[in-house]
Amino acid sequence: MNKNTNLPETKSSIQSKISFVLVLLLLFCLSYALNLLYPLIADDWVYAFTWSGGSINSFADIIASQYHHYFEWGGRSVAHTIVQSLLWFGKGWSNILNTIIYTSLIIVIYKLSAKEKNEHNITLLLFIFLFMWFFQSEYGETTLWVTGSGNYMWSCFIILLFLVPYCNYYRKGCKLNNKYLNALLPFAGLIAGWTNENMSLATLFFLFVLFFLIKADKRKIPLWAILGCTGFIIGMVFLFAAPGNYVRLEEIGDYGKGGFLYFLSTSAQVLKKYLRYGLLPSVIFCILLSFVYKTNKKEAKSLQIKLALLFFASAQIAVIVMIGSPKFPPRAWFGIITFIILASAMLYSKINFSNIYLKNTKRVALILGLLFFGITYVMSVNELKKTHELFQTWETCINEQKNKGIEDVILYGKYERKKNPLIIVPKMRDFPSEIDDWRCECYRKYKGVKSITIIKDSAVIYKGSEE
Repeated sequence: MNKNTNLPETKSSIQSKISFVLVLLLLFCLSYALNLLYPLIADDWVYAFTWSGGSINSFADIIASQYHHYFEWGGRSVAHTIVQSLLWFGKGWSNILNTIIYTSLIIVIYKLSAKEKNEHNITLLLFIFLFMWFFQSEYGETTLWVTGSGNYMWSCFIILLFLVPYCNYYRKGCKLNNKYLNALLPFAGLIAGWTNENMSLATLFFLFVLFFLIKADKRKIPLWAILGCTGFIIGMVFLFAAPGNYVRLEEIGDYGKGGFLYFLSTSAQVLKKYLRYGLLPSVIFCILLSFVYKTNKKEAKSLQIKLALLFFASAQIAVIVMIGSPKFPPRAWFGIITFIILASAMLYSKINFSNIYLKNTKRVALILGLLFFGITYVMSVNELKKTHELFQTWETCINEQKNKGIEDVILYGKYERKKNPLIIVPKMRDFPSEIDDWRCECYRKYKGVKSITIIKDSAVIYKGSEE
């Protein structure tokens, strides 16, 4: 009798697991297709060489390059080591690795937010995927562009992976003395702290508040947690103390001039960008939080909700610290939005959807989200095909002229499209266009020719979608 009652549950569990894996595989393929079409562009041509300008023939070349980069340009040694490694591996491998990391990032977000360890909640997985697609301000520049992905997507993944044992300990508890974590976390912390400026400060805030919450619950802070945090702080020191950071500040020139008025101006700029990129995800977080309190009051004070609030607060810290930065490009929002998405997913998993109206609302939102995703995805693929074809044509022209002994290469055709926020393509500013443009110079060096001239007044061969 017991076997009969258990059998349907086992079959259901297996079917749920298979469906979950198939959906995950589909998401992987969708991401891979975009990576396949996205070209190497702009900074990719720079980091394809060592910092001194030589070719990369070994990992030792990358380490030597990053040594000079650290003293002459910036402290993101971990991120740029990843970038140069991907470019050294080649576009084929970088497409695969970028897709693996993006899918893994979604899995980490899912695992941190799911109710149970072995839960296979396809709806939660799809909502995370859709939130990443619609709310990341520069999806292409942070997940597909090699230089951007190394600086933002890979860095965010490393930080979240580092935080997994901390979150698991706070929610579920584990052994205080774990010899493996004692050995691994200091090194992992060093790497995570050395990735990205605003997210490292936000993560340090997260760790300090988490330690306070653990002590408030009259629990001990594990040795591995302290060692990991120590390693993280050391990584941050390496990140912020890089002499190259100050070289770049000197190039900016007017950074900090005007004192209070300067930072008042940067505060206004940060607020303006928050209204553009951070407001809607934050509003959705607040709506989900209200649903938790209304539908599941028992869970409203759970450790999961406290973690969600802490991730959300840490995202706000990551925004605030950008007041002290001379620049706040849209792609720098990647980690911030990811933290908010994780916090929102944690809340979503705690909402009680037994109410028929709430359940139907969820279904309608998911269906509309998938339909809108399908439309924007097809638009993006069609547009990326045009950029891909343009670079393929240029590659062919360059090779043909090089084979004829021509070193001063002339290229015809240009790519144009009107600005459309729904389409994921490289920014027009990243395309080489002028003979004296730095991108054109980098593209020339990357292709190994004496000069490249792009005739701007030629007939438009590839014209992008209009709004």
